[in-house]
Amino acid sequence: MDRETLRQVQDPLKQQYRDDPEAARLRLVATSEARGDTPLVCQVNAGGMVFDVTAHPAVGGSEAAGCSGEQLLGALAACAQITIRMVALAMDIELESVQVTVQGELDVRGTLGVAQGVEAGFQHIAMEAQIVTGADRRQQRALERLVERSCVVLSTLRRPPPVQSHFTFVTPGGATPAGAES
Repeated sequence: MDRETLRQVQDPLKQQYRDDPEAARLRLVATSEARGDTPLVCQVNAGGMVFDVTAHPAVGGSEAAGCSGEQLLGALAACAQITIRMVALAMDIELESVQVTVQGELDVRGTLGVAQGVEAGFQHIAMEAQIVTGADRRQQRALERLVERSCVVLSTLRRPPPVQSHFTFVTPGGATPAGAES
């Protein structure tokens, strides 16, 4: 895709969102369902893509599919990759190649509940983008600033929104158990 084609695709969208800010609000949905009789695997449907996710081998899973932590890191790598390329194209910066690597560090004792004070989740995430380009230093800094501002997953991880959770318990016959919230 060239810069002009990108503009042809995005300019009408940008105008629509200026004229009607509500049109810019999206609700993305992902669902998961059990897969087989093991609690260590599930199937995820996100954006029309269906894929398996397994628990990491460090907590008893297998390497048959990526774990949810790897999916999170992969989402950041993908979002950064696409954002870098889209912003560079819009800025008329030619890229020879872009490789994004995301690493996360966590202590699985929190997940397994074997150490008090150890939280489940990543303690550190690092993203590195290696960009091969002939752009000058000023253009490189501008690209970096715009990518950091525009990358949805990076921005979400840096400034996490409130996350609500709700559990509904239903008996196998479909009725809500007494005393349970529906």
